[in-house]
Amino acid sequence: MLRMTLLSQSPEETVVRLEGWLEKADVEVLAAEIVHQRQQSRLLVLEADGLKEIVPDGLALLECWSDKGLELRGGSQYIQALLKRHGLM
Repeated sequence: MLRMTLLSQSPEETVVRLEGWLEKADVEVLAAEIVHQRQQSRLLVLEADGLKEIVPDGLALLECWSDKGLELRGGSQYIQALLKRHGLM
């Protein structure tokens, strides 16, 4: 189960903390949140410190948005290695 918490929001940047597991059932919810938040700010930052796992569909979603105003920050060594392997960090 994925938990998303809005940490800050301005016209320039929105920061959302992700916690838990980004599972297949959460990918559509995260996609909708990305679309919504990108309409609010120029840059959407996803803080990954609380993420435990990301399924392949979740990685594909993040890859799709990586050059469209989405930035990933933080994360455990495992999550950072996973994101780097997919060119997301």
